This record gives sequence, structure tokens and C-alpha cells, in this order.
Amino acid sequence: MTRLPWKASFIAASVVPILVLMIAGGFAFWSRNIPEIASLTDFAPDSPRQISDEACLSGSVTVIPYSQIPTLLRQAVSTENRSAIIPLHISRSLFCNSHDRLLERELKEMFIAKELEHRFSREQLFTIYMNRVCFGESTMGVQSAAQRYFGKDAAALTLPQAALLAGMIRNPHLYSPDKHPGQALQRRNEILDAMFQQGNVSAADLQAAKGEPLR
Repeated sequence: MTRLPWKASFIAASVVPILVLMIAGGFAFWSRNIPEIASLTDFAPDSPRQISDEACLSGSVTVIPYSQIPTLLRQAVSTENRSAIIPLHISRSLFCNSHDRLLERELKEMFIAKELEHRFSREQLFTIYMNRVCFGESTMGVQSAAQRYFGKDAAALTLPQAALLAGMIRNPHLYSPDKHPGQALQRRNEILDAMFQQGNVSAADLQAAKGEPLR
């Protein structure tokens, strides 16, 4: 068996640690502004509470546990097939004050999204997402949205109300029942149709929900 000359062995032994240090240093520099995700645990609570995220959510937010997010709303949100991209949406919400270049920020967002998938269960991720998502007019989180638009807790949302909020997530301004009621109504009914097609609501419930006014 041929052996490397001692000089080549010496060079290899010297270069490898340097390369390792360079890679480690490069990663440390690249990840210098990556947000900490441990605090996201607060957005998947065991009971309702008020928490603050001054950096990205403009003050305190009312967060609720998964058990208080009604099944109808979970089903309505699932019509958008968001479960696959929820970690990325959460990750993006953490970079609200980022000054990174577009490509660098997108790489960091994907890195964080993968970390979220490893750290949290699907149930936790959905809860975090629904407690951080924007519903327009500085309304953050599903509990605040239910209170603002319907004057009730999220757990008490009806079928058409759940569909309306689920529809707003894509574009809170465009589908705002205050600013664009016609588009909000159309969007709500699209969500209802999708729920019917997925077998989550009956034909009778579908028609009754479509007959309900926006508010």
C-alpha cells in the first residue's frame, strides 16, 4: 500500500484544521443576525396569556393554546395547504427588522424553518403560527382577530366566521371585511367551498354559512 510522503501528510494535517476554522468562522459570521427561536415556545402556551414581542408584533399579543383554536378554523386554514409552509411563514415573521440582502435573508429563513421543524411538533407550529399571523389593522393573532371582527373568543367562532379569518391570512388588506367587503365575502365563500370539497362541512351547512352576512 502506497503511503503519502511525510511532507504531504504534514500539509494535510495543517490545512484541514485551518479549513475547519474558516468554515466555522464563516458560518458564525453568516448566522450573526439569526433570531433566537426558543422564545417561540411562549406562542404555544398551555393557557391564554398576554406576551410581548416589541420587535416584530408591536406590543403585547393575546395567545391561546391549540385546544382553543376551533376545529372549524383549523380545517378552514388547511384548505390553503399551509401546513407544509407554516414553518417558513413563522421564520419570515422573525426577520421583521432584517437588513440582510434578499438572498442572504431567504437562506436564513429556510435555515430557521428547518430548525423549527426539528424543535416543534406540527401542533405547536400551527399554534405559534395562528398566534403570530396578521389579520390587518395591527391585529395580530387569531384571538385578537376574533375579538376585533366578531366580538368573541376564537373558540366560539362559527363556520362562516372561521372561513372569513382563514381567508384573510393570504392578504389581510385585500380581504378585509371593513375595507373590501365584497372581496372578503367572495374569499370567505371560496374557503367554504374548499371545506365542503374536503368533506369538512355538509351541503346544508355550506349553504347556511354562505347565507350569513360578513359580520
